[in-house]
Amino acid sequence: MRISPSTLRSWGIGLLVVSFLVPDVGVSGNVKPCAGTLICISSGISLFHGLFRPAAEWNLLEVARAIALAVAFFSNFTVFFRVPRRWAWVPIVAPWFAFGYLPAVGGFIPFYPWAIGIGLIHASKYVEQPASQPHPEPAKS
Repeated sequence: MRISPSTLRSWGIGLLVVSFLVPDVGVSGNVKPCAGTLICISSGISLFHGLFRPAAEWNLLEVARAIALAVAFFSNFTVFFRVPRRWAWVPIVAPWFAFGYLPAVGGFIPFYPWAIGIGLIHASKYVEQPASQPHPEPAKS
């Protein structure tokens, strides 16, 4: 059984939408509705503010975290346009680099459907037939 690219994209879009709507329960037991949306907005604000800090305040780990956060944040927007097939792996792996560099992400429930959703959307490009290759003919008996 082969999964069609449109099925992968549909599942990916569904998971991405769920990730922005799902609540998160913090350590204190407080429920935060639409936690994925809130973290997306606050990540963008943190990234923007971090870019304007004096260079003397940066260390190598903070630079790595900032790059991981920036690439993961901008992966949100790659679902609105076609990423070339040779670069589609970048938004697939970007959220997982953020996962590695930002330890607090591990317990954040909306992260998982978000990362998997973006991954499925872009993985569908690898399931598609390249335009230069014709579709295989069905086997004749």
